Amino acid sequence: MTEKDVDRQSLKLARRLAEQANQSSGGTNTEILDTLARAQFLGGDAPEAVATERRAAELAQGGDKAKLEEVLASYRAGKLPKE
Repeated sequence: MTEKDVDRQSLKLARRLAEQANQSSGGTNTEILDTLARAQFLGGDAPEAVATERRAAELAQGGDKAKLEEVLASYRAGKLPKE
């Protein structure tokens, strides 16, 4: 197994765990939604990442909302957000 295979496996696991956490939280935790969107984006599922991040931004309040909207804009542009 190559390092790339391990990375792919880790990403699949991260997405699965984020999906489970999202389901357990009722789909309303913005931090979990943001994490799930990142895993979706890194896994090549940009449309799903955009939809998930949009949901997070819609639920967010205050400064978190602005941050998540910036992340959403990055995903829409096909880019990882700046850290």
